Amino acid sequence: MKNTKRVLASVFVLLFMFTVVISSVVFAAADNDKSNGKNTTAEAEKVKGKDKVKETEDSTVETEEEKAVKGKDKLMDQKKILMKQLIEARKSGNAEAEAQLLAQVKEYKEQLKLMIRNCYTEEEMTQLELAAGTIETLDPTLEVLPVENIIARGKSLRFDIPPVIKDGKVLVPVRAFSQAYGAKVQWNKEDHTVTIVKDGIEIVFKTDSSIIYVNGVETDLGMPVKSLNGRNVLPVGFLAEKLGLKAEVDPEDGTIEIDDEEEEEVEKVDDSAAEN
Repeated sequence: MKNTKRVLASVFVLLFMFTVVISSVVFAAADNDKSNGKNTTAEAEKVKGKDKVKETEDSTVETEEEKAVKGKDKLMDQKKILMKQLIEARKSGNAEAEAQLLAQVKEYKEQLKLMIRNCYTEEEMTQLELAAGTIETLDPTLEVLPVENIIARGKSLRFDIPPVIKDGKVLVPVRAFSQAYGAKVQWNKEDHTVTIVKDGIEIVFKTDSSIIYVNGVETDLGMPVKSLNGRNVLPVGFLAEKLGLKAEVDPEDGTIEIDDEEEEEVEKVDDSAAEN
């Protein structure tokens, strides 16, 4: 009898242990499933996050400089419309309308100048002022112009020396101007030769020489190429023309508008000024 009780007790113990083992396996499997689910979700979120980063990287973000250029171009377009209206008013003899439109044109031009000045940092403007003082001291025959007097459509011109007037011609730094329009500029320090290349056009000249070669054809500039503060300068009208651009000069305030698009001229203000 005692042996029978012992056997039954052993059976119950074995059954209890078997139940515990089976339960442990079942709960472990469930935990693994949950863990795998979490890992799968985490991986999905990680991939989703990468996709968002990639999407952000691929998307084009407009810079402040690009926004400023677009704003300037829009203002130039509005001013051009006013100029056409101004010409019509002059032709019709409507003095009152002419006066109003002329005032609006001047206001737009002042806004354009302010926008250009705002593109420069305070430090850059200070350096330009120092360069202007040095240039005027070394050559009193030069008249320094504010950088905002050169208004370029579609571009953000950044000069490190200011434009100047020499013998009635507006001179601008060659490298800064040319590179702004996608030209490559090379300087040979051995013979002081500058080479400008853009769209199949090659311009070669030497500092202190009036001879310039455009695609191998010799041209006399009429004045030696000057170097100011270590920067070669050329007449903006000549340089713009050779690079396929258009320079329109306003003789009243000395502003020059540069355009890389062939458009019908609104008004030919001054034939001699267009050569500057």
